Formats: sequence, C-alpha cells, structure tokens
Amino acid sequence: MAAFFFEMENKNCVIGLDCGGTHTEGYLYDDKGNSLQKISGNSGNVLVDYRNSVKNINSVVSKLIGLADANELEVKFIMLGIAGLSFIDDKERLARDIGIDSYNCKLVNDAELGLFSEFGDDDGCIVIAGTGSTILSKKDDQIFRVGGWGHMLGDEGGAYFIGKQAFKVALDEYDKGVNGIFKNNLLDYLKIENIFELVNYFYKANKKEIALIAEFVFRQADKENNITAQKIINIAAEELTKQIRISLEKSRLDETQHVKVAFSGTPIEKNENYRNLIIKKLDMRNISFSLKKSENNAVAAYKYYFGMERKNGK
Repeated sequence: MAAFFFEMENKNCVIGLDCGGTHTEGYLYDDKGNSLQKISGNSGNVLVDYRNSVKNINSVVSKLIGLADANELEVKFIMLGIAGLSFIDDKERLARDIGIDSYNCKLVNDAELGLFSEFGDDDGCIVIAGTGSTILSKKDDQIFRVGGWGHMLGDEGGAYFIGKQAFKVALDEYDKGVNGIFKNNLLDYLKIENIFELVNYFYKANKKEIALIAEFVFRQADKENNITAQKIINIAAEELTKQIRISLEKSRLDETQHVKVAFSGTPIEKNENYRNLIIKKLDMRNISFSLKKSENNAVAAYKYYFGMERKNGK
C-alpha cells in the first residue's frame, strides 16, 4: 500500500463509501476533512445483487483500511451509504459480510448519505438522480423519503428511466411506421441492424447498460438538437419535478420562505440543460429554492463523526 509523504498532526482518520447502483466510491479522510485517498469499485446495490455488491464494497473498504494501516493511521469510524439498504432487515449481518463489524461503523442508505453530506444539521431537500432516483427532505431532524423504489417500480428521472424511454420511443416509431431519425440513430449507436435486435438487446442488458443509454439521449438532445430526444428529457424532468414537489409538500418545507435543494447524481449534475429544465419547472410551481454545490457524498463520514465529536466536546 502507498504511503503518504507528509506528516499528519494526529493519526485519526475515517472512511466513507458511497455505494450506488453502478459504482462504488470510497474515501479516506483525515481529521480535517482532507481526502487522503480515493478508491473506486463496481456496483454496491445490495437489493439488486446482494452477493456481488457485498464483494465489491468489501474490496473498496479493505483497500482503504489497508492503506490506513500502512500509514499507521487509526480508523476511528466507517460510514457506508448503500443503495438498497432500506430493504435489508439484518444490517448487522451485512456489516459482518462486508467485514467491518469490528469497527465503529454506521450503515445508511445512499440517499441519506447524500442528504447529510450536503446539509449536515440544516433543513433541506436532496434530489438524487443517478441510475435511479430518490428525493429526501429533512425538516426539524425528521427525514421524509419519496421514491427510490427501484427501476421496476419507479426511479423516475434517473438514467435507467431515460434509457428505457429511448427504447420505448424507438418501438413507438416502429409501430407507427415512422422511419424516425431517433430510432435509426439509436440502432446505429448500439450497432444493431433492426428493431427486433433492439428488443433483444434490452431484455438481455443489465441495469447499468440501459442506464448508459441516457448519455446517448442527452447527446442527441443537446448536440444534435433531436426533438424526440428533447421530449424524452422533458418527460424525465417532469416526472422528477413531480417527485420533488411531493417531497417538499410531505415535509412541509414548501411552507418555508427559502428551500435549499441540492442535486446529486451524474445525469443531473453533468447535464446542465436537464438540470435547468427541472429548475424552470420548479420555478413555475412557485417553489423557492437554492442550489447547494454538491460534493462527494462520502464526506458525510467526516461530517458525521467529527461533528459528533465536537458536540460531545471531545
């Protein structure tokens, strides 16, 4: 394991992992919140694939622990934000399976990790639109959840939703006998000859592969000015906006004068037009909000542990 070529004032560190539907990101932080090391891995959604997700999470956290040990650092706390955790009954068993049960650790779902990393103890709403989507609002230390029910039942506005819409639109063009540009571009993008191969591709593809089609849709909408792709993006934005509004009403944050809203997830962070479309739709609904600069969600481990230390006067 690599060594750090600088002196730390003390040897305390924490580890934070953001375990999402397509990839896992792990960070080692010092007691000042500085990121000492980042390690990436594969999917960490324990609902979709428990065995492989546990293996992937273990791989990342073990490397970070090994790095801390190699530099004679004491791991004071490990915090994991895990997609699908809400559906796991035995979280103690999960900690054992991952191999961190002997450490001071806390397991939360990935949405709560994002909420805490953005707002700490403040009220606010976080819109997570990655592979799937979840909206969490926090008011007076109460957390209110909307969505996050997986790609079969929800995840409106996430990358999988957008990718799936691309296939549905292509099939709709075929059914109507339309020789659509969008359908033909999708076939070319996937190097597929006809609509039947497209259907075969969809049913054989995994969740990540369908989610990646969202990149194609965004490119068609933004760079190629494809009207069909723009309609797909508008549908996704409308559905996600509905979820945000439900969350704000459920938490009664909409009754406050100024609502802080943070966006998290590749589709919504990396695609400015998509983000601005959602902001515009929220404005139309007279919701007062502000955007908070997103940071890596795993920093919640540092904020949580050292925040508690400060509160306890340690």
